[in-house]
Formats: sequence, structure tokens, C-alpha cells
Amino acid sequence: VVAVFVYFPNRPPNAPSVTATIARTDFSQGVKDLFRHRNWWLLATSYGVMTGISSAWSSILALDLQPIFYDSDAVAAIIGLWGGIAGQVTGVLLSMSSDFLGGRKRAMLIGLSGLSVALIAYFTILCERRHDAAHSSESGGSDLGSASSDPDDGASWVFYAVPIALFACQGACFPIFYEMGVETAFPIAEGTSMGVLTFLTNIFSLI
Repeated sequence: VVAVFVYFPNRPPNAPSVTATIARTDFSQGVKDLFRHRNWWLLATSYGVMTGISSAWSSILALDLQPIFYDSDAVAAIIGLWGGIAGQVTGVLLSMSSDFLGGRKRAMLIGLSGLSVALIAYFTILCERRHDAAHSSESGGSDLGSASSDPDDGASWVFYAVPIALFACQGACFPIFYEMGVETAFPIAEGTSMGVLTFLTNIFSLI
């Protein structure tokens, strides 16, 4: 914000691209056009399902980790911090290289989405196994539940690495989703198409 006040350049003399000179549709007409745009909805639904489920799941991550770590809130906070950083780094790196991807954007998006599904499935299986081990130890009369519930045991790093890798994969998907969403919806205004795209995240998160 300070940098904007210190130096805010004038409008460049030339448009950055040919499409930047083409007028966009207004908001109301853009929303109507989006509802009739089948290809855009296929892309938007994929984005909404991924981000919506991830957002809802990350909000209850501490509950999933309760039987595994004594201080599950602190562990979830650490995962959220480093997962957010990892997602931003991968998102910036992929957006910088998007011009070199060319026709491979779709394959890259499918690959990252598939890897995200595999990671969250693997994390779910790990949690279920730890939960079962903890319940078995409790039924056997152990006072502390299970030794595997100790956050310092040798395998605990997996419970950090897997969700952080998941957030990194999803962060890398975002710039591809945004770019393909804008390109597919053109000449609908970017703010309209991306606003509806973000709204879908909240809808699927609520579901």
C-alpha cells in the first residue's frame, strides 16, 4: 500500500495484449452468459469441488489429528502455516512458467488434481490406522492410549509432510484454473467469472 502511494505509474501507452483492448460484457450480462457456458461450468465445478472440499477439511484438521497428537491444535497450525507457504510458492512458480506449458496445461492440471486426491486418500488411511491403534491400546488397558500417539515418534513427520504436499499441489493448480477460467469465459469480464468461481468454493465447502 505504501509503495502505491509513493509511486503509482500512469496507464501504459500500449495495451499488454490484443484482448486487453476488447470491451468486456457488463456484470449482469456476464452472469447470464456464464450460466449458458457449458465448458466453463465443467472447469468451474472441478475447481469448486477441489477447493471447497479442501477448505472444509482443513478447518477440521485438528480434530482428525486429536487421537494422534497430544497438542493437535498446534500441529494443525504448523501444517496450515507451512502448507500455505508451500502452496503460494508452487503457485507463483507455476504461474511464472505457464507461458512455457502451452497445450500441456490441461495435462498438468489433471496430474496435480490426481496427485491431490491420492495424497488426501493416503492421509485418511494413515489417520484411520492410527485411530484404530489408539483404540486397541485403550481397550487393552494402556493409560496413555498408544505409543504411536506420541508426536515425537519416528513416523510423525508423515503427518506433516503429506498435508503440506497436498496444499502445495493445490496451490500449483490455482493459477492454471484461473487462467483457463478467464480464457474460457472471454469476453466475459475477469472479475465476473472469477467471482462466480470463488463463490462455488464456498458452495461446495458448505455442502
